[in-house]
Amino acid sequence: MRPREEMLGMASDLFKDCNGCRPDYAMLGRMSNSELVDYLNDLQAQLDWQMEADREYERLQWDAFEGVIENAIEVGAGDRATALRWLYEGSDAMDAGQFVWQQGLLGSEYGAELERELVSLGV
Repeated sequence: MRPREEMLGMASDLFKDCNGCRPDYAMLGRMSNSELVDYLNDLQAQLDWQMEADREYERLQWDAFEGVIENAIEVGAGDRATALRWLYEGSDAMDAGQFVWQQGLLGSEYGAELERELVSLGV
C-alpha cells in the first residue's frame, strides 16, 4: 500500500481532475486508509466515466459537423474542400482554430484533424 501522504496527494489530484478544484483537505484527513482507498477508486471510476462521456460528445459533435459538410456538398459545394471553405467563409471565425472551437471540437482529435484540413485549404 502507498504511504498515506501519497494517497492524499492522489486523492487531491483526482478530485481536481473530476471537479476542477481541490477537495476539503480536512475531509480527506479524517478518512481512514481503507476509506481513502475506496474514495480513490470512486474518483477514478468517476474520471473514467467523464472521459468516456467526453469522447462520446466529441464523436457526436464530429458526426453532426460531418452532416453539415455533406449537406453543403448536396446543395452545391460539390466536394468536401469547397464545402469547408463555404462553411468557414460563412462563419465569423477569425482563423481555423476559432472555427474549430465554434463547432465544439477544439481540443479533440477530430478538431485537430479539422484544423489541419482547414489550414491545408488556406483558410
